Amino acid sequence: MPRDYVSRGGNWRDHRGREWRYDRGWYDRYRVQTWRYDRGRYYARNRYSIGYYSPPPRFVVRLWVTGDRLPSSYYERRYLISDYWRFDLYEPPYWAHWVRVRNDALLIDRDTGEVLDVVYDLYW
Repeated sequence: MPRDYVSRGGNWRDHRGREWRYDRGWYDRYRVQTWRYDRGRYYARNRYSIGYYSPPPRFVVRLWVTGDRLPSSYYERRYLISDYWRFDLYEPPYWAHWVRVRNDALLIDRDTGEVLDVVYDLYW
């Protein structure tokens, strides 16, 4: 969960006041139970093969972290992960969605493209 999320009245909200669906305790337990933690990053325990990945134009290989801004070329339908539950990803808040970037899954803010969460090596 991004650093700028704070608890207000038991609900987690971002700096713009948008509510995060799950409480912090649920989120922390989910990450430990579902993903593998190694050297400061969360990796998928199970990896999935869902076909060929075609990067957008002017794609640059890089490590995405919370707080980065994803370019708008990733907002295309082919990069969206609409069946997130198949890949052990949690339901995104209504103002965010999961996006595939190479082998990783990124939860991004639909309005700004800010990376809210990352699961590394989910796909192969």
